[in-house]
Amino acid sequence: MSNFDNQKIMHVKAGSLPPDDLLEHILSKKPNAFGFVVQNIADGKPDLSIIREDATGINITELKQLFINAKDFPLSVYFAKLAAGFDASDIQPFIISDGNNDPFMALMFEGTINGHDNPVNHTEQYNLVNGILIPTVQEWCEDFEGNLDKIAAKLKGAVFEKNLMAHVGHRGILHIVPLEGDTINIGRNELMLEGEWGWISQKDGFGDVKVVEKAAEPEKKRGFWKGGGATATKASVPAVEQKTEKGYPEKTASEEPMLAAKPPSWCHKNDDVKMWYQMVGNEPTGQLKSVVPAAWKKRLPIIVKNFEAVKIGDLKSFTDYALKRTMLTTGATAETSSGKPVASGQPPMLPEKNAKDITGVAGDVELPIIGPRELEAVLETVSKIDSNSKKIIDPKEMQAQEKAYPMFSEAVGVKVEEMLNWPVSGLFAIAKTDYRAGVLLAIQFRNLYRNLKNVTTKVETEDKVTTTTTTGGTTKVESVARKGFWGKKAA
Repeated sequence: MSNFDNQKIMHVKAGSLPPDDLLEHILSKKPNAFGFVVQNIADGKPDLSIIREDATGINITELKQLFINAKDFPLSVYFAKLAAGFDASDIQPFIISDGNNDPFMALMFEGTINGHDNPVNHTEQYNLVNGILIPTVQEWCEDFEGNLDKIAAKLKGAVFEKNLMAHVGHRGILHIVPLEGDTINIGRNELMLEGEWGWISQKDGFGDVKVVEKAAEPEKKRGFWKGGGATATKASVPAVEQKTEKGYPEKTASEEPMLAAKPPSWCHKNDDVKMWYQMVGNEPTGQLKSVVPAAWKKRLPIIVKNFEAVKIGDLKSFTDYALKRTMLTTGATAETSSGKPVASGQPPMLPEKNAKDITGVAGDVELPIIGPRELEAVLETVSKIDSNSKKIIDPKEMQAQEKAYPMFSEAVGVKVEEMLNWPVSGLFAIAKTDYRAGVLLAIQFRNLYRNLKNVTTKVETEDKVTTTTTTGGTTKVESVARKGFWGKKAA
């Protein structure tokens, strides 16, 4: 599958941004494959953050956001317009993993190749790197037990370069990103464009002088000393506008400043990290959008949209804020995933695919979804809750706790009687969308149940019997002295 001159490798230095007009030029070539690798630090250890995906329809805003998010780290990016029907594994970088299946080294190759067109369902670059280069590097990884210094020395050696260039045509560059340390470039490439920000393996016409033919001017008489005479058709060479190589244009004072932030250290669990991205990356009001980065586990920076959320300094306060923000009433008309208003009696803002994705839900039929292990864990949790409930909480205290949270029906803009008709699949979808929403739903219906039922508890001691009766929000406590068998007070 021939893919020679329709691919590009870009490397951006840490703390730099590529020229925005270069990015616009790249997107004008309609790339359909995109990959990147970032040397990162995760949990205090070196780490490679890697993404490979279909780039069809990628826009300049999304692309620039990527570079802003990763600005603190050196970033290597791959763009390509691959042949129709390309295999997803052809998207670079190609990866060498360690014994724990964690990325240890990423390789990108761009240029012309002699042969390597088999298997035909892959690009020549895939066949060369995975068939020749990676097996060689993997042997060194085994021989040197992952010692990057020794492996890098081999990669930079004349023997490896000679073997590589035997497969390269008139130009080609192999770009290697190790787990840590400097990147390595091997090959020859006269088409590279370099700048203070970094480099790109081929400029593909970017910055080329455009020649515009002007109409011939009327013939003039030639002067003996002054020359002149008939003027031939001249080529006009306009100046090529280059925005900047040092980064994107500076914002004016009227524009909002941009601030990037990474999840704080107190976000330990995966759910906490994703919650932080979702809250900080969305505006403080309005509909929440999905903004969690694909590589969220790498804790890459994100542009701050909610400055109130990013200032919070502990998990409990942030979780409380996130719950209120999630359930915040926007005043907007609830819509389905297709953009149509929600019909009366239907749960709002729940795409149909959510219910289908939930294991154990088929249409509106509830299937057994709690396996033996899960059931054991649930029972353990319930037993702990039940043991705690032996200490009766004052009803006023309980009401104060529950009033701290928004009413579910009011937050989503529906009536309580409408929720009674929601299908089981809709309830599961709510719980999957945000488990805290399920908690608020349970609290609201628990309160409704309290208002409809009389709850009576009786506590007996040696000298009296205390009866507590709760009807709705009213609690009545009555104590009666214990009597003997014949009606006298017990001694």
